[in-house]
Amino acid sequence: MVVVACVAILVVGPKDLPGMLRAFGKTMGNVRRMAGDFQRQFNDALKESELDELKNIASPSNFAPLDDAKKSMEEYKKSVESSIKEKQAEKSAASTSTAKPVKKTASKQTKPKPKQTAKAAASRATKPATSKPAARKPAKSKS
Repeated sequence: MVVVACVAILVVGPKDLPGMLRAFGKTMGNVRRMAGDFQRQFNDALKESELDELKNIASPSNFAPLDDAKKSMEEYKKSVESSIKEKQAEKSAASTSTAKPVKKTASKQTKPKPKQTAKAAASRATKPATSKPAARKPAKSKS
């Protein structure tokens, strides 16, 4: 820096040196401003492009949570129904391959109760009905 300052004094001269340094400062300020503006515009463009991507991702046409949930429930329902059909097919295949031939019979018939004879009915009617259970004897206590 000292060498540059010495060369500048020799080339420009001591009288014009302050004006030249002022012009150099202004030029450097303009360059810095332009670099800052360029960087700011570049950052804004990046943010805008990222926001555009986010807007496209979350746009109402692409974002339908209820429709997505409905589709997934329908797919789940189809998979459950197909697994149920598979299980039923397996059971029916297993039952037909291992099942013994079943004899066709009429529905279960119950044996008719024998008719009471007049003597049996009369003997039951004459017996006294015991409604009270027999009394227990008190247990002996050890004294």
